[in-house]
Amino acid sequence: MAISKCISETAVYIVGLSGKWVMGVYRTDKSIIEARDANTGELLYSWQSTYGRNIWLYDCIVLGDHLHVVGGNDSPGNLEWLILKFTLDLKLVKKIHYNPSSYDEIATTIATDGKYLYVGGFDGSSESILYDDTQWHVIKIDPNDLTIIKSYTYNPSNLRNYITSIVINPIDGKIWLIGVIHQYLEGYGKISILDQELSLINSMELNAKVLFPHLALDESNHAYITNVYSDENVNFGLMKISSDLKIVNVNYNIKAERILYSNGYLYLASIKEIDRYKRHVLIRATKDLSIVDELILNKQVNATSHFDPPGKMSIAGNKLYLAGYIEGAPYGYKWIIYAISIPVQQETTAYNYLILVTAVATIATMAIAILFILRRIISLRQNQNK
Repeated sequence: MAISKCISETAVYIVGLSGKWVMGVYRTDKSIIEARDANTGELLYSWQSTYGRNIWLYDCIVLGDHLHVVGGNDSPGNLEWLILKFTLDLKLVKKIHYNPSSYDEIATTIATDGKYLYVGGFDGSSESILYDDTQWHVIKIDPNDLTIIKSYTYNPSNLRNYITSIVINPIDGKIWLIGVIHQYLEGYGKISILDQELSLINSMELNAKVLFPHLALDESNHAYITNVYSDENVNFGLMKISSDLKIVNVNYNIKAERILYSNGYLYLASIKEIDRYKRHVLIRATKDLSIVDELILNKQVNATSHFDPPGKMSIAGNKLYLAGYIEGAPYGYKWIIYAISIPVQQETTAYNYLILVTAVATIATMAIAILFILRRIISLRQNQNK
């Protein structure tokens, strides 16, 4: 399962999981990182965890000449944070295990301000012995030696609370957090804004239920939140928040698993049922939450499609990169990585580097090319032959 991706000047890095079906359940057996040429999709380098070691990788970011990847590892007996530092050709330089409690915890997201790394997730709360009591946790890290400089925690309830996304505002350096707080077995969204010393500046509860929300910022410090819903609107929607944390608008007709802002538009990765299959769809919307156009990314592939949380998209130049996976039963899943040309100063170019999929679709001023579909199938037969 391809989960997330990040980019350098020349390469796309994909982090994900592989596994196999066991008695009707898909069980992961290792984590995989791949570096692929950003223009052609050619495999450049790869890394994978040791077989049988329970390591899950969820997010990555490139800072300077190194790739940083975060996730979890349960080899010590309980799930703990794992932070890995690689060269850009995927040679492991350093790793740290972070285990702030004796309960399960995991790192789900990473961001940078260009100088430091900020990693978020959850840990078992020290305020309760209940296994299901987790709290928000953020750490600020020196990228050179991965030492922890500061930390921030927040525990509003004795249920499961966790961070789903960290976004650094490039204008003022403030750190925006979006996550989930559970109340009466329901998950509600909350935004917190921290300074670079991880001190709380402002926060708001969205007064809306959420399912693994993601956040994007525009140049006027408005925030856009995915996967919100209310009791009145059972459909998932997209919410716009002002810089002083007031709700500006909500569109309950947009459900998205990923969000990114660029050059006046919101780009949203969604799953929609089309021609009897759940397919990957890219939505382009304005800042007032109006849909401009939609593009079916894998119309040529008849298979159920997924975007797993946390995951995120990236833009380099006029290309947007996005990773997900499709079902390849009975033997497993297939990774699928897209490169999509997007409007840049009203110009669009459709690239045509394709593997397995040969058509290029165009809608309005947005064109798409599937760079490659990477078959990442770990089948029972293949495992039996190893």
